[in-house]
Amino acid sequence: MCSSDLQYIAAMNHKSGSFFVNPRLQRHFATWGCTMPSESDLTLVYHSILASHLGAFPAAVQKVGHALVESTLAVHKEMATRFLPSAVKFHYNFNMRDLAAIFQGLCLSTAEYYRSALSISRLWLHECARVFADRLISQTEIGRCHDILVDVAKRFLEDLDPDELFATPCIFTNFITQTIDESKVYMGINDMASLKKVLNEKLAEYNESNPIMSLVLFDQAVEHITRIARIIGLPRGNALLVGVGGSGKQSLSRLAAFICGYGVTQISVTSTYGIGDLKEELKELYRKAAVKPAEPLVFLFTDSQVVDERFLVYVNDLLSSGIIPDLFA
Repeated sequence: MCSSDLQYIAAMNHKSGSFFVNPRLQRHFATWGCTMPSESDLTLVYHSILASHLGAFPAAVQKVGHALVESTLAVHKEMATRFLPSAVKFHYNFNMRDLAAIFQGLCLSTAEYYRSALSISRLWLHECARVFADRLISQTEIGRCHDILVDVAKRFLEDLDPDELFATPCIFTNFITQTIDESKVYMGINDMASLKKVLNEKLAEYNESNPIMSLVLFDQAVEHITRIARIIGLPRGNALLVGVGGSGKQSLSRLAAFICGYGVTQISVTSTYGIGDLKEELKELYRKAAVKPAEPLVFLFTDSQVVDERFLVYVNDLLSSGIIPDLFA
C-alpha cells in the first residue's frame, strides 16, 4: 500500500515535556511559534465583537462597552499572573478561551431587557465569576478572585454605585424570567427565594415524568444548578464536576438538563463492556443528536464508567472537535 498527497501538522507544548526536536525531523516542517496576542490586538478583537452586539442597545449601555473590554482583559491578566498551574492545580491555565467565554455570556444580553450600564455590568461581573472563580479549588482563592473583580470594577466602572454593582446574589439564568412569547431571556434574579421557588417547581415537574429525585435545594445546590444550566445551555457546553461520591452531581445535572429541555443519555457499564460497546453507544448518541428530527442531549459520563483508559481518547475527541475517527467506519 502506498500513501501519497499527505500533509502533516505537529504541535508541541512550550511549557512542559521535551523542548528538543531532532533537526532531521524539523527540516520537513515550516515552523511557527504561536503566542498570546498583544493587549491591543485583544482589545480590538473583543471590542469589535461587543460593540457590534451592543449596537441596538441604549446609549448608556453602549458607552460602558469599552470599559467592559478593558476590565475583562485586566481581570484575565491578574488571574493568569496570580493563579499559576501546579501538579494539583493543573487546570489553572487561563487563555483566550476564557476571554471568549466571558464575551459569549455578555452576548446573551438583549436590548429589550438591558437598559442601563448597571445591568450589563452586573452581567459582566457574573460571567467573570463563572469563568474564573468557579475553576478555583478553595474558598480562600475564590475570595482572592472576588477581590480582583472588585478592584478592577472600581478602576474601570467608577461611575457605577458599588453597593448596587456588588449586591448579592449576582446570579443570571435564562429560565426564571417569564416573557409574553415564552422565549428564554438571560436575566439576573431578584432574590434566592424566588429562584428556589422556581427550581422546586421544576423539580416537582421532573418527578412527575421521571424516577423521583428527593433533593433538598439548599443555597449551594441551587447555585450549582444555575452553573450547570448556564454551561450546557451554551453551544458545545461541557463541564467537569468535581466532588465526593453521593454529593448530588448527577442529580443536579439531570435537573439542569430537564430545565434546559434536554434529554440525558448515559452508558450502562457491565463486566464485559469494552471499546466496541462504547463506540456503539456513541453512534446512537450522534444519531439522536444530529439526524432529523434531532434532539438536544446531555451525555452524562462518570469516573466509575471509565473501565478502560482508552475510553478517555473518545471522550477527548468528542469534547475537542466532535469528530471521532472511524466511529462509523
